[in-house]
Amino acid sequence: MLPQTLKFKVGFYVAIALTLAMLLFALFVIRHQRNELLRAADHHVTHISEVIARGMRYAMLQNRPDYVFRAIQDLGRQGNISKVRLFSKEGRIIHSTYLPEIGQVVDRKADACILCHQSEKPLEHVPRAERTRIYAAPDGHRLLGSMEVIRNEHSCYTASCHAHTSAQTVLGVLDIVYSLDEIDATMRTSTLSIAFAGTGKGFALLGL
Repeated sequence: MLPQTLKFKVGFYVAIALTLAMLLFALFVIRHQRNELLRAADHHVTHISEVIARGMRYAMLQNRPDYVFRAIQDLGRQGNISKVRLFSKEGRIIHSTYLPEIGQVVDRKADACILCHQSEKPLEHVPRAERTRIYAAPDGHRLLGSMEVIRNEHSCYTASCHAHTSAQTVLGVLDIVYSLDEIDATMRTSTLSIAFAGTGKGFALLGL
């Protein structure tokens, strides 16, 4: 039986309070770490989207759809990249790392389209901070999607190989989906490690 002395009671409650304080601090650290990892992933995927979009624009001006196809397939083979797709303005999938979906028209309410199609009139401009979204796949794995709008610039609508006019402001959308499995696994490991350390410290203070 544990001794019911005043000294033990004080020590017991102090140990409980310190353990709770450590766990709360650990929760703060874990949340901060998670936000930093997600911010880094967001920045990484957005940067990739911008670079690939610029390369695609050049390939389109040269009328090289084969280059666009190869660039998307090569990008899809990089680590943590789950899927890469290129949509037309009408929502038709022109290129994709998942070949069977090429040619399909995506619902405007789909996760990749809802950012621009929140109303009947699509948004002409989406702030950079709002171009990414985090969502769960049907199998439960979390994904981070980033879209980059390919705009109809002067060099595009004046090119001889293009049929569109200057009235068309958007040519398409590049959508890159990034797997968050690695980040989630890191966070689970960190959470368990900190929880075990905090609990062990609490038991040590109790002398158990």
